[in-house]
Amino acid sequence: MRKTGWLAIAVLILFCPGCTVMKHFDGSSEEERRLFSSSRQELLQEINTARSQYEKEKQVSAERENTIRRLNAEVSDLKTDLSQKKAQLQELQESVAKEDARARLQAETLRDTTKKQEEAATPVLSKSAAGGLRRENWERAGLEGKERSAPAIQLKVLSGNGKMAAAVQAAKRLSALGYRVGKIDLAPRTNFRGLTLYYADGYEEEAQLLRKKFGADMEVKPLTWASAFPLILVAAR
Repeated sequence: MRKTGWLAIAVLILFCPGCTVMKHFDGSSEEERRLFSSSRQELLQEINTARSQYEKEKQVSAERENTIRRLNAEVSDLKTDLSQKKAQLQELQESVAKEDARARLQAETLRDTTKKQEEAATPVLSKSAAGGLRRENWERAGLEGKERSAPAIQLKVLSGNGKMAAAVQAAKRLSALGYRVGKIDLAPRTNFRGLTLYYADGYEEEAQLLRKKFGADMEVKPLTWASAFPLILVAAR
């Protein structure tokens, strides 16, 4: 009977999970076990969330690196293209400069050839014959044997640097001094320097007077070719 009683007590203890002895068998209460289980689940959830966020950041970082590499490649291509464009522009500028130089050389050659042809076609007069022709022209104009004042002298003004502005400016200065400018044109060549005044036979005194009135450095030379103008001023500035 005693053994049977102890066996009944043991069975009762096994089938009573809510008894105080079982609750405290591992040293913790049911609430503590529930809180522990909940905390563990939350920790696992946070770990999974952090891992997922890490993967996303890793993917974004990889995409950014790819974008940076692509942009660097595009910048490198643009720099190469720019260098090629600069080289092409330099070649084009050099080509244009060569063409301009060639065109100027052709124009100068043509002008020199034309001048030589005109000189070859023009009869060469001796100095005395040329002087006689000029005197004849002036006698017809009623100038020979009279005092030749500035208004009575008709000049021709030429540009000696290839630009008409030099001749126009000199002509305005002569007009302001009372001289009559009969013609403005370009000189046969463009390598003159400063001012050069050519005078016909018998007009050296008038040339020196004009030089003084003009008030500037002026080289005075005699005419060596036939001209209807007794004074010719070549301006190159």
